[in-house]
Amino acid sequence: MRMLVVDDDPTVRGIVIDLLNLSGHTALDVSNGAQALALLKAEEFDAVLLDHSMPEITGVEVLRRLRATGNDVRVGFITGARGHPEIEQLRRQAVPVIFKPFGWTEFKAFLERLEAPEQDR
Repeated sequence: MRMLVVDDDPTVRGIVIDLLNLSGHTALDVSNGAQALALLKAEEFDAVLLDHSMPEITGVEVLRRLRATGNDVRVGFITGARGHPEIEQLRRQAVPVIFKPFGWTEFKAFLERLEAPEQDR
C-alpha cells in the first residue's frame, strides 16, 4: 500500500516510515494537516496515518475535510490522546487507532486493521 504519514513530530514520522517500509509498504510523510490536504489533492494514497493533535489543523479536521470532498481514502490515527472524546468517537466508528508509545506487535495489529476491507474492520 502507498501511505501518507502526517505527524508534527519528526521522530514519530521517522519511526512510522521505517515500520511501514519493513512491512512492505511505500510511505511519504508531511508535518502538518495543510501539507497533507494539499498532497492528498494532488496524489493518490491507499491510506493516511494521522496524528490527532497537530497545530492549526488537527488530524480529525483533516479527516473531516477529506470526507467533505468525497475522498474515501482509508484513515488510521496514531495518537497520544488516549481517552480524548474525538478519538473515542473514531474508535466507535471502527477507525483504526493506535496509541503512542507503541511496539511492533501493536503496530502490526494496527496495520492489519487498516489494510482490512472496510466491512471487516
